[in-house]
Amino acid sequence: MGVVGFTAGLAARVDGYDSNGLMNSETSDHPVFIGYQSPDEDITLNLTAEWSLFSLRLDQDISNNSGALGARLGMRIPIYSRARLSVSATLSVDWLGKDYSRYIYGIEGGQIDNSVGRSYYQPQAATNYSSSLSASYRINKQWSVVSGLEYTKLDATISTSPLVAAKHLSRLFVMANYRF
Repeated sequence: MGVVGFTAGLAARVDGYDSNGLMNSETSDHPVFIGYQSPDEDITLNLTAEWSLFSLRLDQDISNNSGALGARLGMRIPIYSRARLSVSATLSVDWLGKDYSRYIYGIEGGQIDNSVGRSYYQPQAATNYSSSLSASYRINKQWSVVSGLEYTKLDATISTSPLVAAKHLSRLFVMANYRF
C-alpha cells in the first residue's frame, strides 16, 4: 500500500474575461464583451491529497469574490523518467461549484446587454474533462520547470453561456516550482 501525501497552498484562480487581456485575442475582443465588467480573480486555499497515480485537489475561495469551491480528481500516468527529466500524461475531472460557474460564466443585473448578445444566464455546477501531456525538468533540489499542453472539454452549462464561444479549451502552460 502506497503513502498518501498532502499539500496545502494559496493560488490565484483567474478564469474571467478582460477585453484588454493578454495578447489581445480575438475572443476577448468579441462584441459581447463591450461594457462587460470582468469578475475579480479569486485567491484560493488549495488542499491536495496524492496517492500512487491519483490526486484530489480542493480549491476554496478565501478572497470573498466568488465564495466558491472547486475540485479536481486526476490520474497521472508516467511516460518517461530519467535523471532530471520526466514526462507524463494526466487525465482529470474538474468540478466547479454553482457559485463559481455563476460568478465567471453567469450574466445578471448590470451585466445584461441584449444589444451585444449578453442576455441573462445562470449556469449550474459544471464538470469539465481534461487530458494533458507535461514535462518537468529539475534544475536543482529546490527548482524545477514544468511545461505542458492541456485539452479540456467544457460542460454544457459553461459552453452555452453567451460569454463562451467554444466547447473546449486548449492551453499551453509553463511554470517554475520551488520546493522548500
